[in-house]
Amino acid sequence: MARLIYSRAMDDEQRLALEAAIEVDPEQASTYLVLADWLQEHDDPRGELIIAANGTDEESKGRATMLQRQLGPPPLRHGQQSWFSGFVRGLTGIVDEDDAQLVESYLEHPSLRFATSLSFDLAGSLHDDRQWLIELLVRHARPTWRVLKIRSYRRGGNDPACGDLDLAPLWSAAPWTHVHVIGRFLSPGGLASSTLARLELDGYVDRNDLAPLLAMSAPNLVELALHDIDPVFGSQLVGSPLAARLTALTLPFTAARYTTVVAAAIPTVKFLPADEDRYEQIGE
Repeated sequence: MARLIYSRAMDDEQRLALEAAIEVDPEQASTYLVLADWLQEHDDPRGELIIAANGTDEESKGRATMLQRQLGPPPLRHGQQSWFSGFVRGLTGIVDEDDAQLVESYLEHPSLRFATSLSFDLAGSLHDDRQWLIELLVRHARPTWRVLKIRSYRRGGNDPACGDLDLAPLWSAAPWTHVHVIGRFLSPGGLASSTLARLELDGYVDRNDLAPLLAMSAPNLVELALHDIDPVFGSQLVGSPLAARLTALTLPFTAARYTTVVAAAIPTVKFLPADEDRYEQIGE
């Protein structure tokens, strides 16, 4: 019995080591193929799926599609899944507060073990809580997550951006490289991320909340887009360490005295047209 327990422990260690290697580099197909050997030895059908997914002939492609249907979760509402080496790489869909348990089951699904990209349209009524999705993402975070998009809007009419979102818990949850959030009011928090390369905030952000960013709390950030912020932020950005490293910068169109100063000092800047009515929230 002791020998059997020892064998199982060795098996678990091998599997965990393979999974850890994939977490470090989730784009490396060869590591998945090594995991496929382990899975097939243990009669797990995902091993066959990984091998079929890496095949190039039509028979392999057909087999992979069939196994994806069997082993993967059903699509979210108006959603899509992209696959890579036997696992869901990217997930998109429309969700609201009533879908919290469903989203949680997706984030814990074995097929999403090595997902890298998540995109949610966060729907609901005007006064619905929107923070629940952030809380779920933090609780079920994976080390392979790289790209996150959240589009928070209100059902009906022109679907205006809606809801208050506190993004602070996100930064320590996963090694994000690209984050794009749309909402009515956005609180970015400390923005302490050593991996973040692109940040787009499409919602009102208080310029004082971006002080950590100016102080290089995200040292690898090279692309920044802010759609709704006090024009004074442009002047704060000029001469900062962050401005010197940006390869792409988008700011809302502001008074000429600000745009002239910022454009002259930061050649990467692109100004958005003014649109004061885009967050209009009238009725339900």
